[in-house]
Amino acid sequence: MSYRVVYGETMPAWEQIFPTLSEAKAFAKEHMSFGDVIFSIAKVIPGEPPRSMTAAIAQQEDGK
Repeated sequence: MSYRVVYGETMPAWEQIFPTLSEAKAFAKEHMSFGDVIFSIAKVIPGEPPRSMTAAIAQQEDGK
């Protein structure tokens, strides 16, 4: 099971996937100290669309 952290300064701009919940929470805690907003930490569901702007753009570029 993997966990996705969606974060950014003002909107869900980035996301990062981690193999464990504890790693995801540690990453979120570190990025909160930088001033980022953590929008969600959730289980990754296969086939689920991206939750951030950069991941959505990258997915579209890969599909070309």
